[in-house]
Amino acid sequence: MIYFTMALLAEAKPLIKDLKLTLQQQTPFAIYANEDVMLIISGMGPDQALMATTHLLTKYPASPRDIIVNFGIAGAIKDYKIGEIITAHTIKNRQNRKFYPDMRLSHPFKEVVLTSLDSVQTQESADIQAVDMEAYGVCQAALNFVKSSQIAVFKVISDHFSAAIPTKEQVYDWIQPHIEILMALLDNAQTKLPDKLSYSDTLQAKIEKNIMTLKLTQTQANQLHDRIKGYILRHGKEPMMPKPLPEMTQHKKEQKDAFNKLINILSS
Repeated sequence: MIYFTMALLAEAKPLIKDLKLTLQQQTPFAIYANEDVMLIISGMGPDQALMATTHLLTKYPASPRDIIVNFGIAGAIKDYKIGEIITAHTIKNRQNRKFYPDMRLSHPFKEVVLTSLDSVQTQESADIQAVDMEAYGVCQAALNFVKSSQIAVFKVISDHFSAAIPTKEQVYDWIQPHIEILMALLDNAQTKLPDKLSYSDTLQAKIEKNIMTLKLTQTQANQLHDRIKGYILRHGKEPMMPKPLPEMTQHKKEQKDAFNKLINILSS
């Protein structure tokens, strides 16, 4: 099953039509589905996205082979063309809290850092590549139900930080051309999700050492495992893990920097 979370009906209509989805419920959130796809319309904003994703995955629990996708339109810098589809390798919120989807498959899309805000971004900012209002809320909720390797974010660029509201027709014309390739990619991704992947004793020891010395939370440890599995699937070999920090390291910033460096290495 592929679960889509989308903010607006205008964004969802191309998928509803092309995939022949039918309305399953109207409230508290509209849900459309066929045998292989479920789509929920959250409304705008991170809180709405979090609540809708939680509702969807509570009512229809996901299996280890299912994928949760946040899809819709987003603003971006002028490096990206209007109507271009991109994917996010990092999603962050206004507080700079970050989520890293596990990019396991080759794909033709540009990868960006996507910033989720609670209001429309109308001016360029030095630290923003692309911006939306829902992705972080979706990822935050989904991670309570599935692994990060089952979560993906794709956006179609609708503006370059403009306050102008696109028409429903424009949104349809931007999203519809990408559905076929996106669905093929997601169908392929489902077949590549392993139920279990074993490590060598050497790698397992390095993983345990990093978890201990970096004082990782369970969520971070799960994220680390997902990234390692993704690396093995992409490269056909185990990664060369950097040396863990010394046992006596107690500085939280140093631990955080080391963890982010490790995640970036495993995302290559």
